[in-house]
Amino acid sequence: MKYTAKITVMLLAAAMVLVLPGCSGDSGEMKVKTEVVRTGQIEAAFTITGAVVPAQTAEISAPFMGKVAEVNVEEGDSVSQGQILARMDDSQLNTQMMQAAAAYQGTQNTQTQAKINLDNASRTLERTKSLYAEGAVAKTQLEADQKAYDLAKNQYESSISSQANAAKASVDTIRVQIENASIKSPIAGVVLNKNITAGENAAVGSTMLTIADMSVLKLKGTVPQNALPYIKKGDLVELTIDIYPDRSFQGRIETIGSMSVSTGTYFPVEIRLENTENFASGLSAHAEIKAKGVSHMVVPSSSVVENNGESYLFVIEDGIAKKKMVITGLKNDSEIEILKGLNGNESVAITNANHLFDSMPVQIANE
Repeated sequence: MKYTAKITVMLLAAAMVLVLPGCSGDSGEMKVKTEVVRTGQIEAAFTITGAVVPAQTAEISAPFMGKVAEVNVEEGDSVSQGQILARMDDSQLNTQMMQAAAAYQGTQNTQTQAKINLDNASRTLERTKSLYAEGAVAKTQLEADQKAYDLAKNQYESSISSQANAAKASVDTIRVQIENASIKSPIAGVVLNKNITAGENAAVGSTMLTIADMSVLKLKGTVPQNALPYIKKGDLVELTIDIYPDRSFQGRIETIGSMSVSTGTYFPVEIRLENTENFASGLSAHAEIKAKGVSHMVVPSSSVVENNGESYLFVIEDGIAKKKMVITGLKNDSEIEILKGLNGNESVAITNANHLFDSMPVQIANE
């Protein structure tokens, strides 16, 4: 029984050491080191990791359903803006064009003849009116010529009706489709993907080719919201391509998103890199965005506890730890800005902060 009791005491002592790792052996109070809040500037770096991708890409799709007559490029080929990449089979369109053009020409011929008839009827009517005024023709002749004019006018107006407009619209539509059958590159770049070959059928909207402007690459990532006051579009950034660890390249911040991503406190950024080294798309890379803060209260990073989106630390007054909620700013490996929550002359606990609670007695162990 004595042996059992001895083991129990030893286990309890070990548990006390685990629960209170900074406790003094004599008083049982938690030992903490403290440091006075200072005012100054700190520097921080925000790392973005990802893959470099072309800044501009174009996915070329089929303009209409049909057979692909020819494909003029292969993956890796350089292309210029406006270059013909492929052609769709336009034989049926050409047949339709001939039919539509014939129909349109027929409406034009009808319209031309109707205009001639109208002009003739108009001249005849004017002549008959003059003769009738002189008494040289009967009224029945005047009425007959008026009816002939009215009929010619109606026929002319009918010839320029919606039917003629529809025939012209049909010609214009087919002409555009024939022009679109020659598929051109909207940008200068390199063929990244080729998903079609000559003789295959292409569906409307299906991606046939992907063209990328490889002269500029971008690296996408996110930065925490506390970085936003210290970075801006155009800032220089040191970028490293992972397969070249001993080299660094200069990029620039191209965009800073105005809306946070799904995590809520992080904002998207894009780094622009001029691709003078002809890097391939998809290489893994990382960039460091450096930020230098303005003058703020600064404490060691170890003094701040972050829990459930809140930040707090412990001010030590007369041997008592007092919990203070704070708003933090920039942070590096050793220090962190305090934007709100302190006056600037407090002593804060810089060790065992995770083990403290409000109004807890502590023993200062700065020696």
